[in-house]
Order: sequence, then structure tokens, then C-alpha cells
Amino acid sequence: MLKEDIQNRIDKNYNFKFNQNAQNLELYPYFNEVSTASSPVIKVNGANMLNFGSNNYLGLTTHEKVLSESIASLKKYGSGVTGSRLLNGTLDVHKKLENKIANFYNKEASLVFPTGYTTNLGLLSSLLTSEDIAIIDAQIHASVYDGLRQARCTIRSFKHNNIEDLEKTIMSCKIKPTVCVVEGLYSMFGDAGNIKAICGICEKYSITLIVDEAHSVGVLGNKGRGAAELQQVMDKVDVFTITFSKSLGSCGGAIVGPKKIIEFVKVNAKPFLFTAGNTPASLTSALTCLNLLDANPSFIKELHQKKDFLIALLKEKGITPLSKDGPIISLALGNDDQVITTWKKLMDKRVFCNPVLFPAVKKGKGLIRLSIMRTHTIEQLKLLVSSLESVIQSNTI
Repeated sequence: MLKEDIQNRIDKNYNFKFNQNAQNLELYPYFNEVSTASSPVIKVNGANMLNFGSNNYLGLTTHEKVLSESIASLKKYGSGVTGSRLLNGTLDVHKKLENKIANFYNKEASLVFPTGYTTNLGLLSSLLTSEDIAIIDAQIHASVYDGLRQARCTIRSFKHNNIEDLEKTIMSCKIKPTVCVVEGLYSMFGDAGNIKAICGICEKYSITLIVDEAHSVGVLGNKGRGAAELQQVMDKVDVFTITFSKSLGSCGGAIVGPKKIIEFVKVNAKPFLFTAGNTPASLTSALTCLNLLDANPSFIKELHQKKDFLIALLKEKGITPLSKDGPIISLALGNDDQVITTWKKLMDKRVFCNPVLFPAVKKGKGLIRLSIMRTHTIEQLKLLVSSLESVIQSNTI
């Protein structure tokens, strides 16, 4: 039985109360049970649906070569490493992947983590201290916030993608900020960071720039290296972080940058040192996906062709997404009730997507978030727009 203090804390929690109420009303939008691979059509809660709720942007999770190489890795290394990277959990495939990532980004070294979340957590919590100031975009990912909180440094945020406010925030600091952390492609609004201008500001004030390209690797730039490549400032970014769980069809993440930073993090980051290493198959699948991306830059063009087709079709129907920069197509709807109603009606039409609610966004700023895959067909995109148009019209009646 729960003790009274813990019981009271749980009962007062906003997220817990929302979840309980939504489940009671059969309107709970999260933790849906998926029983197939992440493809354009998936089975959700026992029903086949069009999948516009995945970050599998290049559609590589079911690529024949990825599957065959991963199965071979599973047979060679077994199901897990059963230890930390420090002790027995570093495989030769870890090293191959780290070398590949470093070469892909033209940086000295990289370090692979078990998840994208622990990548940012490990980098920031080990590199910074309570004596530092970190400047962040207001829309930065939770993993960055948590890494900075663990470091106990001072956190100062600037208005989203607002270069004037970035400089104003820097100038208002009593001491020089140590780092600035931004994203290449923002996961909620789907817009690209203004990396070129941010590079100029960081260079002007001698601030280390860290760019999280989690959603932009495989999506932006001629080779798919992200927003910094697209804006031709890769050499101006000090450190990149990436994840394998989007375009690279796996699970894990990596820091990419100067060898000295990598070696420092390797022996100081607790989220790296005190957890088991990546599973062998996940490493191999990430490496295979990266090799496929490197050999097939046409994948990026194909993805953007699908995205541009969808945006043009939405425009014809009077539906305007928040951004056109990448495969994240977010629609602003308003309060949580409007978002949940729209999500439920889309699910009833067998369209799976992601509702974004408070506190992930501000109150009254709820979104429906759609994700496009390279492997979606034109017919599937047309069906999405037809369903959206019908649902939005029914909402206004």
C-alpha cells in the first residue's frame, strides 16, 4: 500500500490526473499498442492504420539490408553486451560506428551512447559545472534541460530561433556563457534552426556551439548531415549530437566533435559509464542505415518530394502547417480538447498521428504532429489530406 505522502504527491500531479481522466473517457491518446514494424501502414490497437506518427523518416527500419545485417549481428554477438562500455560492453562494432560517424561529420571523433536522451544528458552533465552559463533555444529538447540541470549550471533561454534575442540574452549575462545549445530541426514545430546566424553570434562572443541534429540527420543537407550542412557552416559548429532512432532506424545516439571533448566525456559522463552498452543488433542497424544514407543521398531528395507534395495538397485545402522545412508537419489547433477531438476522429478514420498537448506546448497551443516517410506513397498522402479535410470540417460544424 502506498504511504500517504507519496499518494498525495501522485494525486496532485497534472500529468497523472490528465491520464486518469482521459482513460476514463476512453480518450487517452498515448501508449497505443503497435504490433507491426514501423512502416507506412501499421497495426495499432489491433487495427491497420496509415502511419503518420513515426520518426522513421527514411523508412529504413524495414530495409532488407538493415534487417539481414542486424540478424547476422545478433547471431554473432548475442542479444546484449551485459555490461558498461567501461568494462566489457565495448564491441568492435561500437568502434566501427564511431569511426563512421566521425568521418561522416568530418570531425576528429565520436562517442556512441545507448540512447539519444543519454547522449545530451551525458555530454552536458559532465562538461559543465555550477560555474557555467548555458544559453538554449526556448524550444530545446527535454534531454538538454535535464543535462544542464544535472550540471547545476545557470540556464538562460532565448526566444525560439530569434537571433536578436539570442544576442540580447548573451549580453545580459554577468559572465561569458560557456555553451549555446540549439537544434537543427525542432521536433514539435518542425522548423530548422538558424544555425548559420547562431554560428556567427557564438563566434563573436567565443561561445562553444552544440547543435543537436537528432531530427535533421538524414533529412537536411546534400548528404543528410543536418541543418549545419544545409546552411554550409559544419566547420563552425563545435560539437554535434545525433540520435539513431529517427532516420537511422535504430536506437542510440552519439556525440561528434574534438577528440579532447570525446575523451573527457568518455571518463566523466555518468549516463555513459553506469549503464550497459548498446545492444549489438542496434549498433549494426545504425551503422548499416548510415552506410545506406552515405551511398544514397537520393533518399533525402525522395523524402522532400513527398513532403513538398503533401504541403501543396494541404495548401489546396486551406490547411497551413507551421513549417515546410522538413518531414515534421505540425498543425496548430488550439486547446487540448480540440486536439484530442481531432486526434480521435483521425484514429477513427484509421490515421495514426501524434497529439501534442500541454505541458509539451503552452496552454491553448496544442498541435497535431504528422511525420512523413520517404516510403509513403502518393495515394497514402492523398488519403491523409482527405481525412484531415473531413475531420477539420466536422470540427467547425
